[in-house]
Amino acid sequence: MNLPLVPSKDPSGVRSPSVRPGLRLATVFAALPVLLGAVLQSSPIEPVGDFLPLRGHLAAEATPADSTSVLRDARGAQARFERTRVRHLSETWRGMGGTCDERIGRMCIRHSRSDDWEPPPEDPAIADAREELLAALKEVASEIPGDDWVLGQRVRYLGEAERWDEAHRLAEVCGGATEWWCSALRGYALHGAERFEEAEAGFRDALDAMPDALREEWSDPSVVLDGDGRRFLDGGEAAGLEERRSRVWVLGNPLFLVPGNDRLTEHFARQVLARINERARNPYGMSWGSDLAEVLVRYGPAAGFERQRPPSTSAMMGPPSVLGRFQPLSRGILPPGRYLEDPAAIPFGEWVLDDRQARGRYAPPYAPRIRSLQAQEALFRRGDSLLVVLAYRIPQEEEVEVGAHEGTREGGLFLVRSDGEAAARTTGNGQPEGVLTAMAPNGEYLVSAEVRDPEENRAWRLRHGVRQENLPRDITAVSGILAIEASTPVPSSLEEALPLVLPGAEVEEGGAIGVAWEMYHLGPDPAPISFRLRIREDSPGFLSRVGRWLRLVTPERPTEVSWDEEEEGGILFRAVTLDLSDLSPGQYELELSVELPGRETARVAKPIRVRDGAEP
Repeated sequence: MNLPLVPSKDPSGVRSPSVRPGLRLATVFAALPVLLGAVLQSSPIEPVGDFLPLRGHLAAEATPADSTSVLRDARGAQARFERTRVRHLSETWRGMGGTCDERIGRMCIRHSRSDDWEPPPEDPAIADAREELLAALKEVASEIPGDDWVLGQRVRYLGEAERWDEAHRLAEVCGGATEWWCSALRGYALHGAERFEEAEAGFRDALDAMPDALREEWSDPSVVLDGDGRRFLDGGEAAGLEERRSRVWVLGNPLFLVPGNDRLTEHFARQVLARINERARNPYGMSWGSDLAEVLVRYGPAAGFERQRPPSTSAMMGPPSVLGRFQPLSRGILPPGRYLEDPAAIPFGEWVLDDRQARGRYAPPYAPRIRSLQAQEALFRRGDSLLVVLAYRIPQEEEVEVGAHEGTREGGLFLVRSDGEAAARTTGNGQPEGVLTAMAPNGEYLVSAEVRDPEENRAWRLRHGVRQENLPRDITAVSGILAIEASTPVPSSLEEALPLVLPGAEVEEGGAIGVAWEMYHLGPDPAPISFRLRIREDSPGFLSRVGRWLRLVTPERPTEVSWDEEEEGGILFRAVTLDLSDLSPGQYELELSVELPGRETARVAKPIRVRDGAEP
C-alpha cells in the first residue's frame, strides 16, 4: 500500500524530501512472504543535496564556534558512508505489494510467515568505508573531545563491525561526554558483546542520571505490549507501577539459564540506537521520526539491507529504494498481556514462542529461536514447601544427539517469583530428556524448564505458573499424578519413581502405563481409604458427539479400577500399572478420587494420550 509523504520543513530549516508526480508516493515497512521478517522500504524521492542532520547534538553545552566546521565535517562523513552503503547493497527485484497488517506513521507493516531469508554478505567496499568513517570520527574526537554525537556514532559503527570490546572501552573512557550518555553507551556495547548482566548495570546508571522525562520514556514498556498488557500497566495504583513494569521484564526474560535479562537490555539498547539515529543519515535516506523510532524499539535494528531495482525507467531518476529486512526468527518473547495479572495462573503448555505478529519481537543472539519442550509435571508437598517434578524431552524432530555437546549443553528448572527473585534453581547437563526437580516454600511461582545448546545456538523451554497453599491439619489432599513407565515391581516411594517418570503422559496403543501419586494428612489413627482410577475419553470429536446425541453410537464405558486400604497418617505413596490395551488411539483423561470416612472426596486428574503404533 502506498502512503503519501507530506512535504514540510524540519526544525533545522532543511526542506523535507518532496515528491515528484509520477513517482511512487510511499515509504513503507512490510514483510516479504513468510520467512523474511519485517522489511522497511524507502521510496525513490527527489534528492535534496547532501543529507543534513537535525540541528544540535546530544551534548548539554553548545558547540564552540571554532568547532562547528569540524562537527559538520563529521556529520558529512557519516552521511557519505551511508550513501556508500546504499550504492553497494545487493539488489532485489521483489516488490512490496499487498495490504498492511499495521501502519506506524509512514510505515506499513506486514508479517512474514517463513524463516528462510538470511542477511546477504556485506560488500567489502562497505566494510572499507566504515573503517574510513571510524578513522575520521576518531580524528574529530581528538579535536572536539566530549561531543555526545561523535561518541555515539563511534560506538555505533564499532558495534556494526562486531568490535564490541573496542566500543565498550571507548564508552568507558567517555572523554568528557554527558555522564548518562556514556553509561547508556556502555550498556549498549556490553549488550552487543552479550555481557547482559554488566549491560543491565550500565543502563541502570544511565537511568539514574538521565533527565526525568527521558527516564520515563525509556522505562515504559507500553510500546511493546499488546492491549491487555497496556491495560495491566495502567490499571493499578500509581505506587505499584514500577512493580508492574518489572513483572513485564521478569516474565520476558528469554532464558533464566543465561545470566542477566537480555530482553530488558535489548529494549534499552534499541532506545540508545534510536537516539543515535536522530541526528544521523540512515540507509533509507529519510528524516528520522517517531515512526522509525517506534519500529526500531518494537522490532529491533535491521538484520540486513537490499536495494530494490526500480519497477520502471521513470523511477531510475531518483535515489534507489532500500529494503531493510529484520531478523526473520524474531518472535514475541514478552508474555501475552493476559498472563501479567496472575503469572501463577499461566496454563501448562499454552505459552509458546511462535507469535510472528507480536507487537514487540526479539531473537536472542545465543538462541535465535527458542522451541518448546515436551514435558509432564506434578506437584508434591514437603511440609510447608512445594516440590515440582518435571520430566521433559526435546521434540524428536529436533534431532539432538544424546552425546553431542554433552560438556556444554545445560538444562535447568526455575521457580521464580513475580518480582524476579528465583526461589529455587536446579541445573543439570541438559540431556535431550530427563527429570528435573525443584523445591521452594509454598506460594505462587513462574516455572521455567529450560535446555540450552550453546554450540548450536539453540534452546528449548516450557514456561507456566503454579501455586500451592499450606495444608490445614484436618484436610486430606492428593498430589498431582505422575505418568511413569510400567514396571515390575512398582516403585514404593517417589524417589524410586523419579527415574521412571515419562516425559509425556502417553502410551503406545495396546500398551500399559504406570501412575504414581502421594496423599497427605490421613489422620493419626488407621482409617479405611477407597481409591478409584477412571480413564475416559477426553473431548470426543464432533461426529462422535453427534452420534451419541442421536443414539447411533454407544458411549464407551470408562476404564475403571478401584480398591480399598486401611492406612495411618503421614505421607502415603502409591503407584499402580494400568493395562490400556482396550483403548483406541486418542486423548483421554485419567481421574483419581480418594474417599475417607468423614472427609471430602479428594480428586485430581491428568490428560493421557494413547498414540497410534505407527507414530514415531
